[in-house]
Amino acid sequence: MVTEELYYRHMPKLVAVVALLLAGPLHAAGVPAWLIRLPESTQTVFIAETAASAFHRFDRSGDGVTKVRQDYMSIGLGGTGKQRAGDQRTPLGIYFVTGQLDTTKLHERYGVTAFPLDYPNAWDRRLGRGGDGIWVHGVDPNGGTRPPQDTDGCIALPNDRLRALE
Repeated sequence: MVTEELYYRHMPKLVAVVALLLAGPLHAAGVPAWLIRLPESTQTVFIAETAASAFHRFDRSGDGVTKVRQDYMSIGLGGTGKQRAGDQRTPLGIYFVTGQLDTTKLHERYGVTAFPLDYPNAWDRRLGRGGDGIWVHGVDPNGGTRPPQDTDGCIALPNDRLRALE
């Protein structure tokens, strides 16, 4: 049987994406207090602050964690708290990027590239949450920025920022 601890210990540590409402206390450096204890194996973390449509990048630097950047993002039409397939909600939790998709053969609304997330993860499945196909992806190159709630549950970033993540 695979426990959650084993699942996360052996998961590729490319990038962690946390989709949360940042309501917790901040450390003096402007970093969420719970992020101060970032595992050694994780060098970069992205936090999707859903209430503010903000996508934050934090990098490990020396003995601490530093906020590197903040960008605008769009989330699901149904808001947050994904429970099942088709609810158009963005999940809340800790997710890992599992790869990169070539979007040249997909609809233009997915932009220049897409990074699938491991939703539903072990915790989601334990809580009975379902669905799939949650990505961090771009936007239609001809359409510009999306409104704050305009995806089917994914996180959409401007194409130039997504290219920078590659």
